[in-house]
Amino acid sequence: MLERLGQLHSAQRDQQPGWIRYTGRFVSMCVRRVVMKYVPYSPSRFPAAQVRRWEGEFRSRWLMGLWCFLAGWMSLHSWDCTTAQEIPEAARGNSEPVARPLTIEAEQERRLERADELAAMSRYDLAVPLWQKVLEEAGDQLVVQAVPAETPGKHYQRLRPVALQIEATLAKLPPAGLREYRVNTDPEARSLLAAATGDLREAALAEVVRKYFLSSVGDEAAFELACLQLERQEYAAGLRLLKKLTSYPQSEISPANVLLRLAVAQARIGNAKEAQQTLRRLASQGNLVSARNLELVTEDVEQQASQTTTQVVAVAGWPMRFGTAAHDGAMRRLPDAGMVTGYAELRECRPAFPLLGIPELPEDVPKIYMSTKGQTKQMIYVNGVIIDPDVYQRERGVVVNRHEIVERWKKRGGNLVGDPLLVGDHVVVDAGDRIVCYDAATGALRWQGHPRPYDVDPLSKSSLLMKIADQRYGYRAQTSPYGTFAELQLFGDALHHAMSSSGGQVFQVTGDRESDEAAPQEEDQQLNWAQLEQRGFQRKCRNALAAYEVGTGKLVWNRSASPDGEKRTAAGFLCAPVPTGQRLVVPVSAAGKCWLFGLQAEDGATVWRTFLGEEPVRSVISAARASVAIDAGEAFVSAGMGTAYCVDAQSGAVKWGVRYGGKDTGGNGVAGDERSDQSRRVGLHDTVIVSGGVVIVMPSDWQHLFAVDRSTGEVLWQHPCELNQEPSRRIAYCLGVLGGRLYLAGPQ
Repeated sequence: MLERLGQLHSAQRDQQPGWIRYTGRFVSMCVRRVVMKYVPYSPSRFPAAQVRRWEGEFRSRWLMGLWCFLAGWMSLHSWDCTTAQEIPEAARGNSEPVARPLTIEAEQERRLERADELAAMSRYDLAVPLWQKVLEEAGDQLVVQAVPAETPGKHYQRLRPVALQIEATLAKLPPAGLREYRVNTDPEARSLLAAATGDLREAALAEVVRKYFLSSVGDEAAFELACLQLERQEYAAGLRLLKKLTSYPQSEISPANVLLRLAVAQARIGNAKEAQQTLRRLASQGNLVSARNLELVTEDVEQQASQTTTQVVAVAGWPMRFGTAAHDGAMRRLPDAGMVTGYAELRECRPAFPLLGIPELPEDVPKIYMSTKGQTKQMIYVNGVIIDPDVYQRERGVVVNRHEIVERWKKRGGNLVGDPLLVGDHVVVDAGDRIVCYDAATGALRWQGHPRPYDVDPLSKSSLLMKIADQRYGYRAQTSPYGTFAELQLFGDALHHAMSSSGGQVFQVTGDRESDEAAPQEEDQQLNWAQLEQRGFQRKCRNALAAYEVGTGKLVWNRSASPDGEKRTAAGFLCAPVPTGQRLVVPVSAAGKCWLFGLQAEDGATVWRTFLGEEPVRSVISAARASVAIDAGEAFVSAGMGTAYCVDAQSGAVKWGVRYGGKDTGGNGVAGDERSDQSRRVGLHDTVIVSGGVVIVMPSDWQHLFAVDRSTGEVLWQHPCELNQEPSRRIAYCLGVLGGRLYLAGPQ
């Protein structure tokens, strides 16, 4: 009994803010001191022993009391992490982005555990405030759920918002518990809706759904918000709200109206089978909706089902990788006649691609003297690699031969990293040092972009120099899969070739702006290869993003990867931006952290940014290109960091995540020697494809591709890629989806 009372007292005490408890202690001590000093002493009112105890307590604890007061004041003015929507204002003038933890913190977990214990004791008056406090402070953060996989020894982990877990718990409460929750939350929810009118109405609806979904007005707010999202064709977001309404307790919304709209949303995102099941469920409940509405929805579901199974819609042009934002595009059929002639004409107008060679040695290159077999020789230290200066200069003198590159390409396999774009009657290609546009019909040059600086990332450069340095001795001959910097430029570094197009503009990941000063020397360049291997590798990219008009080649805007678009060291975009409406979504790597940015397509300004997590060492491939696929208002992201995400493309809120790989690999999916083998793969990049209700992920840092349910993040199936397999049978890259089938290709 005493233990139970202690738990209740602890719960009541934890409901008070910390600054109230700290300040209360200090104020009580001050009051006692004032009483002792200024109130006339009366033995009947204040015994001498009590006064001496007060004086001793004040002398011994006045410093502690002052510290408690300061701690309480600082808690009121603490620097808290902002949400994705608040970040642009909070980040102005800050050089480092604020990284809010993506997963729930230990303190919130303890509150949830205590709330569950109190609910089991039927003390809902104490459990409800704890649940609500977690919802308000960390409702959009994620909790980890283990998901067993089919492959022995491997498993996935599903990350889901903690709000869903709390709402599921609240929905299962007995009537007394649900009544207690609504008594506490109904006033706040109703006041939010009553005060919001006009343009503020939708924001208030979203706030009620996020914080007070199980209140008496939560179902009405969710239904109204879902209808608004369906009108804007944000079917995925509306689908989530409608699914939540199907399990809402004691709802005043007609279940038939919810199911009717749920079938429409399911059909529009490609889940035709689920939509048909929803319609059958609706029909089994009787004539709850008008026959005309049911007929219209049934026709729409049948039409969407026929398109997803048989009809293939060709993309007009080819404005981005895989053709569409969802990466499910199909090219138009080429005419049988004139294909050979057209290829010959295209070769005549191709640009002279400036292939990179080994850079010239700087004047202040460090020199090291080494003794080998009794002889002392002067060596040089370049990019963390000790190399013979004669070998370095000899390699610099080697002329890059296209024929030799092609022959090595045939033996090694792989594919070129450059993706030309077809936008209307324009063909846009990356010419290495600039972007170039040609007339699609005649091959005539339309315009050229601004020249850009180009530099290989430090890790790939060190890997190639190590191979050159040790080839003569037979050591580490496989450190890099490439033989020259030209091959690295053509086959490995996809970031400098990333482009996309939307709204009459072409977006290109380019070098740093010429007006910026030279970047300081990176830390990895100060370490030798052995130190890098021991410490672990981090992705080092430093680039910018430029937008050109397709018709004229005019530079519309140019920005860096920092939150405000200004210059920043060791920050870069990880792929070409993917358009959605008037916004662009693109991942960014900055100082070992990965972010997802939402930008305005008009001027490149940052609208929101979401922290995706720390980039794990020893598994991130520095030149790997990330992948973002957007469909129905949701962005699906894979950036080679051990986790794939589903993010709301309008607000940046994370809907779910899937961690791939077992615990023995540190969550990165690649362990020990497998990571070393995988780092030598050619053309290793992330790929995400949305096909109906399935999201297919082929990460760069794991040896499997897998598919997940787009609504829940549940793993549906997986398939091994190329590690420990015959070279002729391994999977090197993905071609796309067509007619419900996934097409993959090998290195040859």
